[in-house]
Amino acid sequence: MGCTKVSEGCTNCYAEASECLRLHKVEWGKGKPRKRTSKAAWNEPLKWEIEAKETGKTSLVFCASLADVFDEEVEDGWRDDLFALIRSCPSLRWLLLTKRPKSMLRYKKQIEELPQIWIGTTAENQKRFDERVPDLLKIKSPVRFVSMEPLLGPVVVGKFIKDLQWIIVGGESTADGKSARPMKSAWATHIRDECVKAKVPFFFKQWGGPSNPEKKARGKQLDGRRWTEYPAGISQSASQLIKTDQDLLKKLEQEVTDGVKASITAAKALHRIYAYKDGLLWKSQNFSKFQEYCLVTWKYASAHSYRLAEAGGFVLELENADYPKGEKMPLPKNEAQIRPVLELPKERRVEFWKEKIIDLGPDQITTKTVSNAVDEFRSENKIPKVKRVKVAMVKTPAELKTRAVLALSRFTSTVKDLPNAVKIQSLLKKVDKLLK
Repeated sequence: MGCTKVSEGCTNCYAEASECLRLHKVEWGKGKPRKRTSKAAWNEPLKWEIEAKETGKTSLVFCASLADVFDEEVEDGWRDDLFALIRSCPSLRWLLLTKRPKSMLRYKKQIEELPQIWIGTTAENQKRFDERVPDLLKIKSPVRFVSMEPLLGPVVVGKFIKDLQWIIVGGESTADGKSARPMKSAWATHIRDECVKAKVPFFFKQWGGPSNPEKKARGKQLDGRRWTEYPAGISQSASQLIKTDQDLLKKLEQEVTDGVKASITAAKALHRIYAYKDGLLWKSQNFSKFQEYCLVTWKYASAHSYRLAEAGGFVLELENADYPKGEKMPLPKNEAQIRPVLELPKERRVEFWKEKIIDLGPDQITTKTVSNAVDEFRSENKIPKVKRVKVAMVKTPAELKTRAVLALSRFTSTVKDLPNAVKIQSLLKKVDKLLK
């Protein structure tokens, strides 16, 4: 986590504005220390690798969303660890995107030895395209791609199109919805036309600029359709949605985009995206994890994504609950007012709201009053405080097996130098047989 701004595209960096400074207190800039993400985050790809082998579906891993892998301030040892992790996950496709392709050349050998790596560079305008793409093309890779996001000016791909396997275009988005720089339609359509003519997959992410009626009306469409093309070998599952589901996803995504991060409207829409047909809508966008989908689409942090979706589910329960005739149920105004309620067992939440909140009246509902009411309800009913968990729960035997195999592999690697290691290894082999 952390980086140094190197060009125009970095001005409104979402990672600096939200993820790092607000949550992790990482200072941006040259000479400032970078922070390594948790061991749990580094272990996630091992689980995805097992899932990919079992399902036969290839997942894309974007690295890194809060940094630049080839930032000069990053320790070489961290990159060595990353290449080791990539080597242990051959079933995944790793997208290494950088604004520093010249620095990436130092790792040409490591990259070319790992066919699961796709390399890309960001080019926000013609100047950055012309200076970065030639260095990118000096490294062999099954997929070499260019991400023109945020696209801040016209770009002519020209002769380089024959050596690229994927182009991504997107406008700039910002947390305040006002300071984002606009992207002209002509810029995006010209690049799209070059890709279509050369038969290079084209992916259109979003429109840029301040939120306005025109931007909302266009959504993520370019010339009346979504462009979500991928290189060969990656399924384009978004195109497999039936039209009614495509329309529903577009509608719900717009509701989340239009609402602020903690709004009830956004929460309900996000819950529907999460839960509809066991995650069909967000999975159709080629994400293996709900939090990844939320991060790319709205720049939502992982915890906020799940918390907001769970809050939306609770509000939908309240709206569908039975009440005495003529009685109107006051609803929470934002996600913060729901947060204390989520500390109660799921089956008691609506009961609590009916018993403790219905008499307060809408003007008296605040985060503090709800929190106090939760404490009172828990005390009266002798309900222990539940441990908060993510919305995404393990449900199937296959998922349980995946986690067990992952835990087994981690444990196996830690016992080599322990006393009685031979006996422990023997027990682990027996467990491994049971899992198979």
